[in-house]
Amino acid sequence: MARRFLSIAVLVGLAALVAGAWFRWQEARGLVILEIVETDNRALVAWPEVSKKRLFRLEPSPAGGDAGPVLTGPIPGLTLLGARALVLWEVENEDILIYQRLIPLRRLPAAIPISGELTWYGALEETSLPKGAARLLPDTEPLPPSGIINLIDNRARVLGGDLLVLGLGPDGSLELSYGGYGFALAPGGAWGEARRRGTGGEDVIAPADDWAGRLTEALESGDAVTKVTLVNHGRWYPNRSEDQRYANLTQVR
Repeated sequence: MARRFLSIAVLVGLAALVAGAWFRWQEARGLVILEIVETDNRALVAWPEVSKKRLFRLEPSPAGGDAGPVLTGPIPGLTLLGARALVLWEVENEDILIYQRLIPLRRLPAAIPISGELTWYGALEETSLPKGAARLLPDTEPLPPSGIINLIDNRARVLGGDLLVLGLGPDGSLELSYGGYGFALAPGGAWGEARRRGTGGEDVIAPADDWAGRLTEALESGDAVTKVTLVNHGRWYPNRSEDQRYANLTQVR
């Protein structure tokens, strides 16, 4: 019996050593930072008093290190352990932040649910205004009580489905798919697309088109317009930074 327990202890110890070595190897490779910014023009059913509280921002280290996310406070349950990439996803409506989320990617391929329903609850106070005035409330689960509404109009978000992260190259390049099209995004590279929905249906506005002119025309027409911008910020090495602003991310290692 003692020999059996000793064998189990040895196996557990070896497993811990292997896992530790694997995670140190992952950390040495760094995290690839993928930023997703969705910009809408009609995704609010009521005008909030202020923007949604920001969970993070993307900044370079003052010491000259790589750019990385800086949290404004701890995010419960967030861990970078074993992550290969980190997605920074935010949604804006006419310069008002309405949604933010950090998504560590450990296994690929992975789907980023950008076309899913978003919630931001508030209570209307003045419905006489063009878009109403809303007093903001914290997100609640399950559905909010009567009199409280979701300020985000998901029907006005014009998206081409979820974003698929299909692969990650040795140089930090990302293999992506969105709207039925596959493409590669190298470190430092950016990609964008806009979609509009009007009485004539949906239309895709690509950068190769008259980007500025068509976007301006779509916005002036009053159609619902959604622009998606993707940026590959390359590899980020949080454990190499001495900047204490990253403590909320690195403390979970």
